[in-house]
Amino acid sequence: METKNDRNDKAAFFFNFDNDILQNIPHPHNRILFGAPGTGKSHRLKIQADKYFSIQQQAEKDETSLIQSEIQEAGNVISLYVAIGINHSVFLKDKQPQDISRMYNCSKDNGYYIRQGVRAAEYLLKLPEVNEDELSSQFILAQLEKIKNEKYMMQAGSAAIGYKYRTLFLDKSSLEIMDFLNLSKTSSQAAWIYYGTQAGKYEPQK
Repeated sequence: METKNDRNDKAAFFFNFDNDILQNIPHPHNRILFGAPGTGKSHRLKIQADKYFSIQQQAEKDETSLIQSEIQEAGNVISLYVAIGINHSVFLKDKQPQDISRMYNCSKDNGYYIRQGVRAAEYLLKLPEVNEDELSSQFILAQLEKIKNEKYMMQAGSAAIGYKYRTLFLDKSSLEIMDFLNLSKTSSQAAWIYYGTQAGKYEPQK
């Protein structure tokens, strides 16, 4: 029959295991604790869960506050809203323009620009890595052509191209980009390439 000392020994083992071993390895996705009733398994897990979720909640509050601050500073500069979307794309990935507008008390248009930045960040992963000496109008036009195969990606994809290959466009206005790539005057691609290029100038705040 298990005695009180036996239970205390097991409790001490679990305590040392949690503090000496689990803290030095990445958080496991699952955890199974063995032990007799009364050794504190549920209590220990509750403490760890509360600590984990309090850290997560604080991180979310901090990022929400940071985004709010960046929106207030953005004024009427579209490229800044695109930059916010790119820099906070992981945090905002599931948010639609109306959600962003409501959460951060900004206009629907600005919520839309932020959302396009988020989508641009996703499209960045599809763009090839090239050396600067390989960049040319023909290369960019080839990337723009590929966007046509992506659903509803013309604006965000163009912003991603501007962001990714911005060294080619840094000294150009949207009109100059339009002439450089010989784009149609009715196309919005030059403007979105410009927004993406300018967004690349803004480092996320710490």
